[in-house]
Amino acid sequence: MATTTYSTKLRLAIPTTGELADTWGSLINTGLTALVDDAIAGIATVSHPDTASYTLTANNAASDEARCAVLKITGALTAARNVVCPTQPKLYIMENATTGGFAVTLKTSAGTGVSVPNGASALLRCDGTNVIDWIPVTGTGSAVCATSPTLVTPALGTPSAVVLTNATGTAASLTAGVANGLKSATTTVAVSAATAPTTGQVLTATSSTAAAWQTASSGPATGLLSATTTVAVSAATAPTSGQVLMATSGVAASWQAVTATGLASATTTVAVSAATAPTVGQVLTATSSTAATWQTATGAPLDSPAFTGNFSLAGTSSAVAPTAAAGTNTTQIATTAFVTTAVGGYAADAIGTYAFAQCTGQIVAFGGTIAGSNLYPVNITAATATFNSPVPALTGTWRCMGHLTAATVATLYLRIS
Repeated sequence: MATTTYSTKLRLAIPTTGELADTWGSLINTGLTALVDDAIAGIATVSHPDTASYTLTANNAASDEARCAVLKITGALTAARNVVCPTQPKLYIMENATTGGFAVTLKTSAGTGVSVPNGASALLRCDGTNVIDWIPVTGTGSAVCATSPTLVTPALGTPSAVVLTNATGTAASLTAGVANGLKSATTTVAVSAATAPTTGQVLTATSSTAAAWQTASSGPATGLLSATTTVAVSAATAPTSGQVLMATSGVAASWQAVTATGLASATTTVAVSAATAPTVGQVLTATSSTAATWQTATGAPLDSPAFTGNFSLAGTSSAVAPTAAAGTNTTQIATTAFVTTAVGGYAADAIGTYAFAQCTGQIVAFGGTIAGSNLYPVNITAATATFNSPVPALTGTWRCMGHLTAATVATLYLRIS
């Protein structure tokens, strides 16, 4: 059985030969003639739901929105929105009749489109990929052919908004210039036609409302002109390569050479022998009031020095260094302040403290270690050693430092951890 097909651009019915014998009238009337009428003169009023994009309906051989010649977009918008048309070549006249003041863009699903301002209409064309301007939007208000259209800012920048008064485009709000002067926002500066300039002249104000073409004033023939002083530079002292202009007084200067092997100051030249070219890290060191040589710096660096041997600071009775935080255990210098704090902070049973204690159940040899839980501190008298009362066990790890009496009675221990 033959099957009706549909055109790709307008989705019109295309009956197959031999199909619809004696019944073609309904299909031709509703699936072809009425739809061609919509494509040429039909108006589709599309109520936009105020979502990001609304896709036009597109039906085969049946009425839809996308086939109509005119799209009138209505609805209350809260932001700029899109209307998506089929990706098929077609002309559209679109009117943005929405409320809310936002633009509506006609585009294809995967392509770009054209934004139509609120209250404006545009003739647009889908080229099968994107929607483009067929006749670009030129502004809002009346059509360009109207008596007094309102223009938006044109591409060339000015005027920003004027009303045309005739077909030549003369803007009523533009002020004409003056015949022989310069027109500013507040003042006309008159320039006489009798003072036509010659080459090199500059337009110079002669008052707040007048100007004339004048030859630019030059500085002194052999000097430098500043705001308050002319510094004379004698023509006899023309410079040679490498010379610099140096002031010889408050109003005079001459070209002078930089010392070849030294440093020149205002009063003294310090000679630096070419034979003492520096190596990496050397510093220029004065050997007298008029001479200097490149020498290797001695001593520790200023930044994080690592000292060897003894050191002292000139002009002080003792060296000074930063005091480390309590508990620091590095190669940093320990100042007397650090040591005082560290010693003063020791508590009984702390690491680094000593204790006379008795060991339970074993004898610890000199230098041996034992857990503090096996040691009990004792009181030493001339004749005896007695337990403290109450008798708490020590903590940590201790090292035997020598036996005072019998090994099991009183031994000196050092806590090492």
